[in-house]
Amino acid sequence: GLVHDITERLRAETALRKSEARLREAQRIGRTGSWDLDIVSRRMTWSDELHRIYEREPGSFACTWESLLSLVHPDDLPLMQNAWRTSPNAEGSRELRHRILTPDGRVKHLHVCFEIVHGSDGTPVRALGTAQDITEQVLAREEIQSLNAGLEQRVQERTAELQAANKELESFAY
Repeated sequence: GLVHDITERLRAETALRKSEARLREAQRIGRTGSWDLDIVSRRMTWSDELHRIYEREPGSFACTWESLLSLVHPDDLPLMQNAWRTSPNAEGSRELRHRILTPDGRVKHLHVCFEIVHGSDGTPVRALGTAQDITEQVLAREEIQSLNAGLEQRVQERTAELQAANKELESFAY
């Protein structure tokens, strides 16, 4: 009866809260936030982790497509706009990497995956996606490339020195 219905509802609400808490923890650990864009109203919903990645407090930021674009690194705006223009016709999920600017002017690198959801008439109605902060990986890769370039330069200099020393020895021996 009624007591059973209430008990089942409380059990379902408790399970839902636990599931939401696990999802928040998984997003925090993976440094991956999620978002949901209503294409018609252009309003977005952000997860807690996405607010952390962008360094914006929930409620302090108007979650719209236009306000999101204002946070994108200016050099990456054309990439974002092009991805958005071409995505409604694309099947399956899409991926892109772009940079954002934090409130204090630092640059962060994001890896974004998203899908477009179409209504029954085939028009795009929603976009669902994730954004992962990959700044550490990008900076580590740049550091490795820089070290490799420096190493290559030193190898070339050493080789030139050895060739010059060999020539000197040859002329001396001659």
